Amino acid sequence: MATFKQQIFDITGDLSTSVSDASITQWLTSGARLVLNAMPIHKLERIISDEATDFGDGGLDVEGKRIVEVFRKDGANSDTNLRYFHPARKIGVKMKGRATDSSYMEFASATDPAYYIDEKKLFVLPAMGSGVDYANASYIDTSITVAHSVEVIDNFPDEAEYAVTLYAARQALKKLIADANNDEDVELASSYSNQYALVDAQYKEALQILGIEEIEERKLQRDAR
Repeated sequence: MATFKQQIFDITGDLSTSVSDASITQWLTSGARLVLNAMPIHKLERIISDEATDFGDGGLDVEGKRIVEVFRKDGANSDTNLRYFHPARKIGVKMKGRATDSSYMEFASATDPAYYIDEKKLFVLPAMGSGVDYANASYIDTSITVAHSVEVIDNFPDEAEYAVTLYAARQALKKLIADANNDEDVELASSYSNQYALVDAQYKEALQILGIEEIEERKLQRDAR
């Protein structure tokens, strides 16, 4: 199997004199992270973290994690073997006050816990008290890096790799269009624009096959180099 760099060049032509390996790695990484954050959860079940990450009142750092499920251990029963994990519902950070007040319907109890995310950390309510060991969360690791020199992406859906390749090829062509415009080479810019339109259509089709309706254009622009 060819490296991702070669796969991109098979689509765009040899761009070794126009784009750097570092840029290709960045585009591949951005594309993979976008796909992981946008694909339907049911299509990602096989790459969910094997073991839930345990945490207490200090919260869980969620940077680079797409949270799938959160559970809180119910320590009300004195028998350790009979303590259960109850699924926690997600609430907005502005609702955390109501979740601690029993007069509101948002109130979080030991058997109906809630969680919220604040400043890149996940917290569970009610707070962990005496007899409650921890809460835990399962997640998808979205902090992966994809090097230009590799042939496969570890812990990533095989069927989604082509979309990542197309994303990187698309970004490379976008750079070439900008470079040609800066050089005032209208003919070359037009040629690259036509090629970009074709790759862009293929990319969007690949996303639809993966069950991704749309990835916001502003996110794509932010990841462009």
